[in-house]
Amino acid sequence: MHFVGSLPPDVCGTPRRAMEWITRQVGDHRLTTLPCDLDPNWIVAYLRTLAGRPAFEVDRPGEYTGYKDMRRYGVRRGHQLQPADVAMDREDALREMLEEFRALRAERPELADVRLQLSLPNPLDLAIFVFEGRPWLSLRYLSVFTQAIVDEVTAFHAVTDQDVVWQLETPSVLVGMDMAKRLPGGRSFAARLLARQVAGLLGRLPADADVILHLCYGNLANTELVAPRDLGPAVTYLNLLAPALRRAGRPLPPVHLPAAYGAHPSPRTEEFYRPLRRLDPEWRIIAGIAAATDPEGSAESLRLLEAAAGREAYAVATACGLGRHTVEQAEKAVEAMAVAGGGGPPRHQSRGGGARARAPPGPRPGGVGGGGAPAPPPPPPRSGPAPRPAPRRPGTAPSRPDRRRFRAAPGCSPAPAPADRRARRRGPRRCPRRRRRPARATAGRPAGAAPSAGRSRCRPSAPPRPRWCRRRTRWSRRRCRRRGTGASAAGPTDPSSPR
Repeated sequence: MHFVGSLPPDVCGTPRRAMEWITRQVGDHRLTTLPCDLDPNWIVAYLRTLAGRPAFEVDRPGEYTGYKDMRRYGVRRGHQLQPADVAMDREDALREMLEEFRALRAERPELADVRLQLSLPNPLDLAIFVFEGRPWLSLRYLSVFTQAIVDEVTAFHAVTDQDVVWQLETPSVLVGMDMAKRLPGGRSFAARLLARQVAGLLGRLPADADVILHLCYGNLANTELVAPRDLGPAVTYLNLLAPALRRAGRPLPPVHLPAAYGAHPSPRTEEFYRPLRRLDPEWRIIAGIAAATDPEGSAESLRLLEAAAGREAYAVATACGLGRHTVEQAEKAVEAMAVAGGGGPPRHQSRGGGARARAPPGPRPGGVGGGGAPAPPPPPPRSGPAPRPAPRRPGTAPSRPDRRRFRAAPGCSPAPAPADRRARRRGPRRCPRRRRRPARATAGRPAGAAPSAGRSRCRPSAPPRPRWCRRRTRWSRRRCRRRGTGASAAGPTDPSSPR
């Protein structure tokens, strides 16, 4: 089981209290890491502190109650922004979390192989939320935010002694790709730029610093910014990030891939997970499929995700943190993770107990742990001769992928196949009788009399008119008469002359 980080406000008062609540909820299930995040709203507390810093001024007030109530900051006139101006200033809080974690791990032997997980917001996301609605300022000062994050991780990594895992959290990836899809080729271009930014950030971190990548659709007030149609954008981004990390000499971290979003449970359709078939095989997927509103459907979503990805999930998690949940909703979300993982609801431990480590369960077809119904047997092979293809309909071309179908007019034979190469590329010709124009009324014409020259039943189509003839202006008609082209200079027509 994997906890994204934030917890309900009632249980995250102190680091010790938050970590003990997680260990009680887990029960017999194993943890990937033990997170400790005291801000239930991710970085809202950090954004509020910027109002008291001399480098910033509030351009638009906001209280962060929703996406339309975001506060916008601007750099004070005459001030040159420095990394110290945008630093998160949480060195003391991180040291306290690490000390509390080591004390808890010493008391509970079952946590001997578990490490502390700390939140690491992407510098691009910090810049976007600080200069809300002004992306040019976010890109202008991105290097300042990046340097501040790198300095914080480098300074704190020296005292961690490999006891910390950083979770890089970046909602801007999936949200930015969704916004870029309005332009032709914008989604792939945005994915390439975003992958380059994250790869460059990870390349500047200490080489032995372990990272987990967390993708998100936004979850302020338990509401998503983007409602995904499938996992295609995430797969496109990860396939571009993988070679960039290899070139930087970084191993591929486990990636938290959300399938649920906001208050919506994860979809249970094969089309939603089908893009995972082309995901790089080295990615380890933390399946964000558990939802408090649909605990039983999480197991089916996990089965579809693993079947499409062709691998077992590294862990099971919710779509985002539990900070926007009540305590009861958070407990239901943990139960959904346990049910999806194949072990049943967790057994809550008493205060003196803890999460008992257990051996890995037996293999389950396409699952994380044991249990579950066996996979259906494959269909028996077809015996006997191969079925004959259906007869071709009269008047249709052979079913080739590079030839278009046509239909002949009643009483006509199929059009002959094109002879030259250029006509073959265009496909088969249309039936000539389809070009006929409806005959005009023949009332008052003697029986047997030939139709007039201007009333031909079947005449060749006229060549394309010059461009100036399409404009209904006096100048264009006058120019047509002068050049001797167009309908105005044609005079009386006959069956062999164009109209």
